[in-house]
Amino acid sequence: MESVFLPGTEETAPTCIAAAGLAPVWNGKSRSELTRSDMDDMLVFCMKEVRQIGHDDYRFGRPVRVNPFHRRYLHGMPHLYFKAFYQIGRKDAADQMSKQPALLAA
Repeated sequence: MESVFLPGTEETAPTCIAAAGLAPVWNGKSRSELTRSDMDDMLVFCMKEVRQIGHDDYRFGRPVRVNPFHRRYLHGMPHLYFKAFYQIGRKDAADQMSKQPALLAA
C-alpha cells in the first residue's frame, strides 16, 4: 500500500492520494466542512491505514514519514493520532522482524 500525503494546514486536512484510488471522506476538507462522521473516519483511518503504512514503511526500509496533519488542525487531535498509530505500526513490524529466524548466508 503506497499512499502520498500533501500536508494540511491549520484550517484544512491533508490530501491523501491512495494507491487504491479511494480518497478518505475528510480529504482536504476545512474544519468548517467536517461532519462528525468525517472525524470518526479520520480516527479509523489513523487506526487502520496509518498503522499499516507505518508497518510497511519499516518493513521495506523506508524513511519515517512526515506527519501530514498540521499540529493545530482540530486542536492537534489528528496529528497525535497519526503519530501514535504510525509509530505503533513501525514497532509492530520491528517486533515481527526480530522474531523471524535469520536467513543463513549461502
